[in-house]
Amino acid sequence: MTTTGTGTFDPHAMAGDEVSELFGWPVSVLDQLADLRDRAYDGQVFITDWRRREAELRASGPARPDTAAIEAARQAAEAAWIESLAGDEQTQSRLLRLSTRLGVALRGAPSDDGLRERLAGLEATLSDAPGDGDPQTARLRESRDLLASWLDPAARADLAAPANG
Repeated sequence: MTTTGTGTFDPHAMAGDEVSELFGWPVSVLDQLADLRDRAYDGQVFITDWRRREAELRASGPARPDTAAIEAARQAAEAAWIESLAGDEQTQSRLLRLSTRLGVALRGAPSDDGLRERLAGLEATLSDAPGDGDPQTARLRESRDLLASWLDPAARADLAAPANG
């Protein structure tokens, strides 16, 4: 099943397991993009590798995606997911997966400017955060450190240097 409609969106139909395409994007590519993003934010993939691999994957998507329609569908999926929180976990999982797929169709790896903006936001949040023992503060610091490493020219140079051995 291919779902590329415009106008009113049925997130439950778009979230079905039989859907193979969303707005011209093969769902397998969207899933790979989401996995790549998650691995990058887990520190398993460096930003330059994320951007390179993402460009390769995005080449198999639509040349001119309808971002307004995708965003409207993403918002509908997110609203349906929120409504489903009192329901069954399978529906929640499918709707969250749909929202994730549509989100990666819209947004790719951040630019250096985007990283700087996120880093500034994290710094501002951390300036008001609880002390070191707070798990959320620890996660925010880890995210800050990851983004800072992505912006560090020395870290990029280390990755570009040939390995000794």
